[in-house]
Amino acid sequence: MNEFEAAFIKENARIDAERAQQQAQAGTVQQQTPPKNQPAENTTQSPKKIYSHHSFADFCKTPTPIKYLVKGYVQEQALHMYFGEPACGKSFTVLDIAASIACEDIYTWHGITLKHGAVVYLAGEGATGLRKRCAGWAAKNEVNPDTVQLEIIDEVFHLDDTTEDYNIDSTIANIKTIYENPALIVIDTVHVFMSGDENKAVDVAAMLSACRKLIRELGCAVLLIHHVGVDQSAKGRARGSSSFRGAMDIEIQVTKNERLITLTQKKNKDNEIEKPLVFTLSQVTVPEWLDDEGTPVTTCIIELNQTRTEAAASQKKEREQISASEKRARETYTEAMKKYGRRIIDEETGHELAAVDIEDWRKILYANSSADNDDTKRTQFNRGRQKLFEEKKILRKNIIDGQEYYCLDLTENSGDTFTVAVDIAIKERERQHPRAAQHAGGQRGGNHDRDGGQTTGDLF
Repeated sequence: MNEFEAAFIKENARIDAERAQQQAQAGTVQQQTPPKNQPAENTTQSPKKIYSHHSFADFCKTPTPIKYLVKGYVQEQALHMYFGEPACGKSFTVLDIAASIACEDIYTWHGITLKHGAVVYLAGEGATGLRKRCAGWAAKNEVNPDTVQLEIIDEVFHLDDTTEDYNIDSTIANIKTIYENPALIVIDTVHVFMSGDENKAVDVAAMLSACRKLIRELGCAVLLIHHVGVDQSAKGRARGSSSFRGAMDIEIQVTKNERLITLTQKKNKDNEIEKPLVFTLSQVTVPEWLDDEGTPVTTCIIELNQTRTEAAASQKKEREQISASEKRARETYTEAMKKYGRRIIDEETGHELAAVDIEDWRKILYANSSADNDDTKRTQFNRGRQKLFEEKKILRKNIIDGQEYYCLDLTENSGDTFTVAVDIAIKERERQHPRAAQHAGGQRGGNHDRDGGQTTGDLF
């Protein structure tokens, strides 16, 4: 082999080596780049915790029935609030519920289905008074206190404060030394066991987070006892941030009138609102308990007042009927405006009014009613009309030719949802019937009576 041949062979070897290296590199790239329309390899780190998730089809299947400790009033593994004014009977009522759950010798809670389990009661207010209430409850119900699985923690700490020795984690650890899986934990009251400001949503969120942790780690229900707002306008709701109500599964207001205590359910997230319950607060003597002067000690227990409960249920039904009548009246009044309504100007105030003949309104309501007789339809019409009168939403007019017109003040009530709907209805009528709009500018209304009294005036 001469020098030229040797150089030729060496060069070919070099070229072959470079080609092989290029092919090897190309092969690596080809392996790393997925084919078109194929997903790249997922290199995301696996999550530390896999979230619970379900398919849409799973959610369409028959749901698991709602489970209760007290049917309709205390739901398993749910968050509750019983709120009311000071000394309204909140603690009497909740203790009665808690002790009934904790005692297998109590078969129903005042006739309502009951499921038993251990209870832990965080007593932040009036632990001394709670002692005689427990003794009075046991005596009245003729049960042995040793059979009641209810443990009372009478220390005060903050569930929402993670910096203290006494916090939610410490509370859970302590509860597990008493009952591994209690059915219910009562927190009496929110104010005592919360370090943050109950008016601030962020502080309330921390308290609610602690409550959910109790539910999650102990598998129990949590019942909060809370107060109402200070202002008169806030007497119908729990004090503080609206976040409280939004988080509740069941919310119940406790009110007291002399010796009658009424439970009114304000929210039931997963079911229908239960009927009100009325109890009588009755005084009982605590056996063998004497004060420092030797006088027998007394306390109170609650007893279902069946007559008052039935009356409260009847009143609730009547209120619902009135509400339905008002809704029907608004809807049919608006529809009557769309078909027969017109605008007039009130000669006294200069306000623009929407007016409709009473017979036209009545005709629309009768046509839309599901009632099967005119007497019921007449009752529906009169009840709805009266409700609108009471709310000062409509004015009754009496035109000089004897026709009654019912008017809504579009100027005074401007921006109100009902007024806007009526105004839109009249505009639609004016669009379909231009002559109605042409008449509007020259129409005048007479004196009006907000209480439904008859007056006279010119329509045209």
